[in-house]
Amino acid sequence: MTKIIITDLTRFSKRDKVCTAGIDTGVCIRPMPYLKIRYCKKKNILPGAVLSVQFTDFKNVESPHNKRGR
Repeated sequence: MTKIIITDLTRFSKRDKVCTAGIDTGVCIRPMPYLKIRYCKKKNILPGAVLSVQFTDFKNVESPHNKRGR
């Protein structure tokens, strides 16, 4: 498990999902898949929240995303 501090949540204009970004020991992590807004509200995921997530390296993903959460 990796702990990351959420630094950004970016809403899409016509979707119910958000793009997340976080920091893990000084490294920016931009995980996929996108999270649903209602999931973030339910789990109180906001900038500053600490999440424990298991990540895998994810090849074949568009920059700036670099990890896949499981």
